[in-house]
Amino acid sequence: MMVWDMFRAHITDEIKEEVGKLNMCVIPGGLTSVLQPLDVCINKPFKDRVRQLWTEWIASGDVKTTKSGNMMKPDITVVSAWVKQAWDDIPADMVKRAFIKCSISNAMDGSEDNAVYEDDNQSDSDVDDGDDGDSVHDYYDDNEYTEQDFVQLFGECDSDDDNDFEGFE
Repeated sequence: MMVWDMFRAHITDEIKEEVGKLNMCVIPGGLTSVLQPLDVCINKPFKDRVRQLWTEWIASGDVKTTKSGNMMKPDITVVSAWVKQAWDDIPADMVKRAFIKCSISNAMDGSEDNAVYEDDNQSDSDVDDGDDGDSVHDYYDDNEYTEQDFVQLFGECDSDDDNDFEGFE
């Protein structure tokens, strides 16, 4: 079964031919946040883990700068390693729960039909940070950075506007 949202490219005749004998299930517009397992349970902890790995890279001192002193983007192999590590850190049980919560792979006897209505707080906090089994969220809570720490890492802010960063969203 192929489950995806109503994005126009997903429902073209070419794509329908490519998926062939697979059952193609399209999530109606406006329901992705309720019925798409990645959106419901996995994207947030995955992105949190990638963000943590990026933060560790920034703090590591391995960041190269341009002649003018601007930070260079990380090499694609480094970013790929972050993505792989972040995915490997998602517990298999979290993926299974995501499909149950979205009513995609529920028990046929009806015993899991109400999972879509349950508030599953576990899904946002089960990602291992790679050190001691704590959640990704605990990493940020346990490492209280001061403003001076950020100035040391990123330099002084030239602007009074703190809302000019547009990354990670």
